[in-house]
Amino acid sequence: MFTVLSLFDGISGAKVALNNLSIPCHYYASEIDKYALEISRKNYPEIVQLGDIKTLDTSSLPKINLLIGGSPCTSLSCAKRQKESGLVKGESVLFWEYVRILKEVKPDYFLLENVASMKPCDKEKISEVLGVTPIMINSALLTAQNRKRLYWTNILGVKQPEDRGIILKDILEKEVPKKYILSGREIDYMHRKTTRGRSHFDFYCDNSDENEKSWPVTRNFHKSVPYNVIKVGILKGLADGKKGNIIFSPEGKSCCITGNSGGRKKHCIELSFRWRRCQNRSL
Repeated sequence: MFTVLSLFDGISGAKVALNNLSIPCHYYASEIDKYALEISRKNYPEIVQLGDIKTLDTSSLPKINLLIGGSPCTSLSCAKRQKESGLVKGESVLFWEYVRILKEVKPDYFLLENVASMKPCDKEKISEVLGVTPIMINSALLTAQNRKRLYWTNILGVKQPEDRGIILKDILEKEVPKKYILSGREIDYMHRKTTRGRSHFDFYCDNSDENEKSWPVTRNFHKSVPYNVIKVGILKGLADGKKGNIIFSPEGKSCCITGNSGGRKKHCIELSFRWRRCQNRSL
């Protein structure tokens, strides 16, 4: 039986992948986010949860065949880039906990994932420490979302997957419960004229080529309006010309989900379809 240790496990997406590959395994996980743990425990109660990676004691673990993890990218990503290397300051220093555990458990195979937009010096440092160079894979080949990530692994034969041609409309639901539909008051707000004489829809939306790529859909829309509404078209950048929370047409790819919009109501957009929820997630 294969034994897996998943660090920064989230909702146990690695377990989904292993199941899809028909690889039975004993699965150990390290995660601290209470919402991610709630989903993981609901879907996979058999997973052995080990808690915080910073206090994880590997001495009692069995032989690990596969060590897997995606250490935090928050201080490595261009979205929140620091003057210093992201490996010496911020949440991304948890990479070194991955390295500690890698050295302690000495797995047969390892896999580390992180953001592709990191500085070259950080990419080179990770490669030096792990002894392998990464492969960049865009999840758009397998999903409806653009998500470029770097993968470091000693597993042989890893290559670019074939494009499955999945686009956004393939994963959206047309039947929407009434509680997710914008109220008349919210629609009135979006049509209200601004000081420049434009409505909020006009100010942020551009119905141009539906085959363009988008910028991130934010996870915090639901703080002020239903989180699962999208515009059939393109959402333009902010007033200062910077690229903002741009949303893509269902005829193409979405971009990666981010969590920094702050739920500003002015980013509300027209209802089309809603996002398919995470597997078995109860919201």
